[in-house]
Amino acid sequence: MTSSNLTTAPDEPGDETTDLYSGLGSVVYALAHVDKQVHFDNLQTVRDLLTGIPNGNLALSAYFQRDHCNETAEEAYALALNRFASNRKTLNAIIRAQFVNILLQIADANGNVSPKQQELINRFRRDLRRLSSA
Repeated sequence: MTSSNLTTAPDEPGDETTDLYSGLGSVVYALAHVDKQVHFDNLQTVRDLLTGIPNGNLALSAYFQRDHCNETAEEAYALALNRFASNRKTLNAIIRAQFVNILLQIADANGNVSPKQQELINRFRRDLRRLSSA
């Protein structure tokens, strides 16, 4: 089969969507690992939230890829921002709000948001605002 015979099915996400949700998975990984303690409640919430949203499978796959590579929270966060910056036109206000809301729900899954998690969420909000205004 030649590359000219390959087509994208209508229900498959485009490159921009793939990048955004891969970025989401990376930032979720960063959040879950920022205080170097991954709680079962957080991991279960990650799975529940990401499998419950459109394209969440892409985010979940990126999360487990970061985990498999044993990346640091900072490495995963940098990768996420790179993906978001490359696709800032697709990263609209609705998607930004959804992504922040997902982080908040994951951080609060065990009823205790750590200071490092709150700091990362605040940083993420600032970085998203910066990207949207650039």
